[in-house]
Amino acid sequence: MFTIRPFNPTDAEYEAIYAVEKAVYPENAETVADFKHGDAIRKPGHFFQRLVVEQDGRLIAFASASHPPETKNPGRYRFRVTVLPEFERRGVGTAVYHQIWQTLQTREPRPTIL
Repeated sequence: MFTIRPFNPTDAEYEAIYAVEKAVYPENAETVADFKHGDAIRKPGHFFQRLVVEQDGRLIAFASASHPPETKNPGRYRFRVTVLPEFERRGVGTAVYHQIWQTLQTREPRPTIL
């Protein structure tokens, strides 16, 4: 069984999400520095959430949801789910998607475009 929880912005967790990213996108993965930079420049007040999925102490997936700061549509949200290939088709992505969707349903404005 796996556990979904909020991302903890430690070096170890950044390295772990990078490892998932690299396994899924070997030629075009964001680096640890890319993730940290994106987090550092994010504007306060813009909704952003990153979740991680663990199984047996191993980070096997991560997901993020945000209200893009450049959008003029207040109901527009963006999200992505990245799962290690060996854990695909086991309900991991679906479970994270549902958790993100539940979170977005509590947001104002409510989502109109994903």
